[in-house]
Amino acid sequence: MAATGSPKVLLTAAEIEDLRHATNIVKAAIHPDTQKPIPMPMRITFFLPGNFPINLGFLFAAPTMFNTILWQVINQTYNAILNFGNANKSSPISTSDIMTSYVMAVAASCSAGAALRFAAKDLTARASGGRLLVLNGIVSTVACAGGGFANNWFIRQPEVKTGIAVRDPATDEIVGLSKNCAKSAVWQTALSRLLMPLTIGLPGFIIYALERKHLAPKNATLLMMLQLTLISLNLTLAVPLSMAAFP
Repeated sequence: MAATGSPKVLLTAAEIEDLRHATNIVKAAIHPDTQKPIPMPMRITFFLPGNFPINLGFLFAAPTMFNTILWQVINQTYNAILNFGNANKSSPISTSDIMTSYVMAVAASCSAGAALRFAAKDLTARASGGRLLVLNGIVSTVACAGGGFANNWFIRQPEVKTGIAVRDPATDEIVGLSKNCAKSAVWQTALSRLLMPLTIGLPGFIIYALERKHLAPKNATLLMMLQLTLISLNLTLAVPLSMAAFP
């Protein structure tokens, strides 16, 4: 405006698109507090490849108590890495805080998973195909939701205790620490982790519906390709749906 007297953006549509693309990459890769790159396994953009093998374990591992606990431990380990990498760095987190939150999250998810697995043992013993995927999906969803909430809630409690940095929007300078902002941020993020696994059961329900309509592929290779595609769809939907719940 000062240079040209006009509010028009002096960029082409292609240049604007390039800038938006670059901005998305920076926001996905650089931590806003430290201005340093977030390690790849800790990025939200790593959610799909990071969770793909975990979802395979949830849905296709034999429905035993050992497998239920094993895959919940693996999942909460990944969650702890994700939550630590994206925590507010204006409030330091100690090693004891990390270990406490990790143990609490593993205990919550394994307890929920084991209780549901025990309750459904007669059903899973007789189930196969899509029905087994549905049962595995329900057990995993409930266990992951509870564990994911606990994982984020406990690992970020130091932020609630000390507060997080509040910046002046005009100068971007830190003007103080706020416990109220920390409570709001942690609560909303923990709730998003509660919502994130709700699509885990999607592949099982779709396969089961196709089997009921006699539309499921008979060929093992085609069936596996369909299952992997549905798992990818689940993971693609999980992040934006859970994050978009909060403006």
